[in-house]
Amino acid sequence: MRAIKFLVGMMVGATIGAAAVLLIAPQSGEETQRMITEKFESVLSEGKKAYEERRSELEKKINIG
Repeated sequence: MRAIKFLVGMMVGATIGAAAVLLIAPQSGEETQRMITEKFESVLSEGKKAYEERRSELEKKINIG
C-alpha cells in the first residue's frame, strides 16, 4: 500500500513538474509541441523494442521448457 501511494505521489509530482516546465518554456508552443511529440515517439519506440525483446525471450523459454 505504501508503494502504491509513493508511485501515485511520484506521478502527480512529475505531472505538476511537466506542466510547470511547459508554462515557463522559452520556446514557442509549436516548438514545445514538436519536442513533446518527438519524445513521445521515442519512448513509444523504446517500449515497443523492449516488448519485442521480452516476448522473444519468453517464447524461447516456452519452446525450450
